Amino acid sequence: TRIDQHPLRREIIATNLANHVLNRMGATFLMRMTEATGADTAEAVRAYLAARDIYGLRGLWHEVNGLGDAVAIQHQQSALHSIRALQEQATRWLLRHPGGGGSDAGAGMAPMQQAVARLDEALPTLLTETAAGQLAAARDRHVEAGVPAPLAERLSRLPRLYPALDIHAAACVADTELTEAARVHFQASDHLALSDLQAAIDRFQPEDDWQARYRIGLMESLHEEHRRVTEAILRHTGDGTAASRVEDGLAGEGNRVDYLRQITDQIRASAQPDSAMFGVALQALRHVASNAQERLQ
Repeated sequence: TRIDQHPLRREIIATNLANHVLNRMGATFLMRMTEATGADTAEAVRAYLAARDIYGLRGLWHEVNGLGDAVAIQHQQSALHSIRALQEQATRWLLRHPGGGGSDAGAGMAPMQQAVARLDEALPTLLTETAAGQLAAARDRHVEAGVPAPLAERLSRLPRLYPALDIHAAACVADTELTEAARVHFQASDHLALSDLQAAIDRFQPEDDWQARYRIGLMESLHEEHRRVTEAILRHTGDGTAASRVEDGLAGEGNRVDYLRQITDQIRASAQPDSAMFGVALQALRHVASNAQERLQ
């Protein structure tokens, strides 16, 4: 092609990619990625493209943008926000973990892509009963807004799919079947009230750039410690239901679990939680994860 023979081929491609990312994610996205992870811009762009393809987000962008007048613009913007949130979280995950966004990113992309697709398809059967009900309610809200049912199904699952990369990693570490790892992961979240803590972090409104970075760090730490809990349970408990394995795996952490849940309840009850409260909650979760790993070894 003509572009392959152009002397400025690399620069043209780089400019087109940068413009694509800017149009999808906003002018500050790449700067946020490089500042948060220490990656350079090229690594951030590669991680963005890998995350997009792992989660199959390219088609979703086009489907939502093509809804037109059939769906209120506010609802479309909310759907696009959900896609951006998953895209940003997954990009950051890839940059934070070995190979993510680097020259070897493609080598591990296919297994992750397959894992995400499997979890996406099976998600309603993997969640706890409460979470499955919330998933169905989210789908119904999209349908009521005029979104076609297949697209509504996919959009409703997006917020629940971010942990897919952590679940895949935990399954690999523990040499466990992917769907079993997912059931344990979601059951552990329910047991530790991590969805409530995550929702509170989502609602936290940073007042400056430092608090914004702190909020991102809180969310990353929550997912990291959640994965460590899942890995400990998968590696050191036997056969049984996900609920029984979580109970067995955290049986010796009763006081620490109660403390974590109490802090989370206090955060939920606060109209405007102080940032220090989240730090205490994450420290409590870290203690649960560390002690579970040590005790179960």
